[in-house]
Amino acid sequence: MNPDSAKPYGISTACRALDISRAAYYKWLNRKPTIHQLENQAILEYIIELEENNHYIFGVKRLVTYINVETPYHVSHGRVRRIMRKGHIRASYSRREA
Repeated sequence: MNPDSAKPYGISTACRALDISRAAYYKWLNRKPTIHQLENQAILEYIIELEENNHYIFGVKRLVTYINVETPYHVSHGRVRRIMRKGHIRASYSRREA
């Protein structure tokens, strides 16, 4: 918001302040998701479904096994860990009493 007039800044002013062209802004605004992003979204949806059905008991290693066997995607531990982090998914674990 412009503090002088309480109106929002225009696209031209924002682009000038960020030192990018308006064309670059509109290209970014209308971009299409990449194949990798679409795959990650599908994997995230599969992980969410699997975890909700099993009360979030699966860790990364077991999820990698399920994904590689039951889906057409081949994933690594790092990719699953990154997808889970972006999706705010954590495996639950029980504490062992000594």
